[in-house]
Amino acid sequence: MGDVEYKKGPGDQREQKVIPVPDITHVTAGPDDFLIVCCDGVVERNFTNEEVVAYARGQLEDGVTDLAVVASRIGDEALRRGSTDNISCLVVQFRDGTRDPSGLQFVPGPLYEQKSNFLKAYRAMIERAGMAPGAALA
Repeated sequence: MGDVEYKKGPGDQREQKVIPVPDITHVTAGPDDFLIVCCDGVVERNFTNEEVVAYARGQLEDGVTDLAVVASRIGDEALRRGSTDNISCLVVQFRDGTRDPSGLQFVPGPLYEQKSNFLKAYRAMIERAGMAPGAALA
């Protein structure tokens, strides 16, 4: 895998430059809490874990409700701060799943007609956004 020799260190695997031992924390999440799952490219330069969390919290407090937008902006900020590694980011909020459907937007993706479970979920998303299937696919 490309730079595997560079990443290996002498001795115990926990002394390698890149280690396979995850950081695991157990917490009780509340309705205003969120989780950020990101690769090291997000925090490799001048964007610490704490700064990433503060940045995401600021986006949410400023009224950004689309978590994909928050994740994308985190990636943009990592680039702005000098990241040269790959950047992946996912933001998860711990909510009960209910929200005002007036703020929902249906953005149609590719339609796979031969997959019945896919069609069922696709139709449910269209209906939840308050659209008729014909209008969503037009």
